[in-house]
Amino acid sequence: MNAEKYLTTDELVYTINHSKEIDRGDEMGPFAVKRGKYIYVYRTWQDARDEEERKPMWLMMIPVNIESLSELHEREDLDASDLESKGFWPLIELISKYAHTPLAFRGTVLSENDKEELRHRLMGYLKDHTVSEDYRNGRLDAIRSIMGQFDMEDDYDAEKGSYKAMKIKAGVESA
Repeated sequence: MNAEKYLTTDELVYTINHSKEIDRGDEMGPFAVKRGKYIYVYRTWQDARDEEERKPMWLMMIPVNIESLSELHEREDLDASDLESKGFWPLIELISKYAHTPLAFRGTVLSENDKEELRHRLMGYLKDHTVSEDYRNGRLDAIRSIMGQFDMEDDYDAEKGSYKAMKIKAGVESA
């Protein structure tokens, strides 16, 4: 995927809120709001018999770190057949494009607490020898990839070095 085809979080929200292809101009289009680690998508279509009770209906929560549409299906936040029957296939395609944009290109900024959580999780994975070596290595590869997407390679190397130093100090591994 080329860099110009990437979709930032702000672009996703803006496109959901302003795209004529998604809105269709019939007051049935969804709108999106980013709050914390999620993009909340509401739909405005509903029974309009009681004008005083017209309120936006919740549609789905999209995690800003989504990697696949299947995550929404698993959490039952995406009912593709419902959206497709209402003509919202462009919304599904837009979310898919966002899901396939590497995290580093989404414009998502991690807080210091988020970064500390990643470092803490990495150290936990390094120390965990209760799982098979293949499973442990898979988890370490996954967290290395995530940290790399957020330009945290130095943090990864520092944590791994700290872990090795602890093992050497404990006499578990020879220098």
